[in-house]
Amino acid sequence: MSSFTNTRKYRCVYCGGFAEARDHIIPRSFICREGNSGFDDVNNIVAACGRCNSFKSNKIFDTIEEIKNYLFERYCNKYIKVLSMPDWSEKELSELEGALKKSISSYMRQKKALELRLSILEMPGLYYEE
Repeated sequence: MSSFTNTRKYRCVYCGGFAEARDHIIPRSFICREGNSGFDDVNNIVAACGRCNSFKSNKIFDTIEEIKNYLFERYCNKYIKVLSMPDWSEKELSELEGALKKSISSYMRQKKALELRLSILEMPGLYYEE
């Protein structure tokens, strides 16, 4: 996993999205601060999507489950407005026009994608492998 030139090849170990980043399970900032080398050790790196990697930041966790639980909370808090938006049926959407229809359709797609991501984050013991 030394190269992420083909981002579609890897899945985020946390949410299953396409991985664009390498997440250091023990953050590089912590390892460097402690004076240890080897922060790019393959046992300390997993594939992660940009959002999960950014949300996790330089926090330290004991298990992958703890990371997933933390990320679940972060996604829920950040996207609370989208997640609390009511669902619209196809019939209701067909009655709308123009920018309003486009906006609501976009939010519905975003909500479905977030719900899928959250459902994967909630699954204990499910980790995407390379």
